[in-house]
Amino acid sequence: MRVCCPHCGTTARIRTSRSVSEISREAYIQCQNYQCGHSWKEIQTASLTIVPSKTPNPRVYIPTSASTESARARQPGADETTPRAAQSGGDPGHRYPSPAGRDG
Repeated sequence: MRVCCPHCGTTARIRTSRSVSEISREAYIQCQNYQCGHSWKEIQTASLTIVPSKTPNPRVYIPTSASTESARARQPGADETTPRAAQSGGDPGHRYPSPAGRDG
């Protein structure tokens, strides 16, 4: 991923980064333009699922985009109560994780 300085537009370098959760990383970034010299911290977070994982992590919940949901609803034989793995002949006991506090 290319990161640019928000002040001068020059390419910047990620100096260090660390995981803060299953879906977020904190990165310390430094502008490559020595005349600018700007340094900052960014948080990257997975915010929307475009294509669901075929091997989902049960500890992770990332909302699905509306276009993905509508495409899944148009699939012949798609049953929202049946996990996709079971529909495709995969592990029938595997379920997609639900958001905390909701039954799934």
